[in-house]
Amino acid sequence: MTRRGRADSVNESRYFAYNQAKGTILEGVVLLDRQRGWAVGEYGTVLRTQDGGTAWIQMRNVPTPTWLRGVRFIDERHGWAVGSYETVLKTENGGKSWAHQKIPTPRRLFGLPMAYESVRFGDAEGWIVGQYGNIPRTVSVTSLAP
Repeated sequence: MTRRGRADSVNESRYFAYNQAKGTILEGVVLLDRQRGWAVGEYGTVLRTQDGGTAWIQMRNVPTPTWLRGVRFIDERHGWAVGSYETVLKTENGGKSWAHQKIPTPRRLFGLPMAYESVRFGDAEGWIVGQYGNIPRTVSVTSLAP
């Protein structure tokens, strides 16, 4: 690394500071390619980059104040974000707007709401990992509903 934090060659790692939201805690990130990616975090924060992480833009149409912990896109339009209080959000327009996605009621400890931690997709299935051993699954990569 150079003294200014730039990588000397393409083989070195690059680290970027997101200065627009000082103090914001981010919990999950996904990159579709070298240019496009999303990050999620506290209070429903969803950020998008289209320039490889040089600039991050906060998405405004996120219908939740809960902490988001995981995010995944299966293509440039379809993505999911998961988080506290059993929050599952879906976008069908590349993250410009998000909507709540209904999934089956999870198993709860003492009836308390739980957090979903991560969402992943394979070729034909989608999975969410949550607290208390909950792992909702789908056989459709366009929906998390069974």
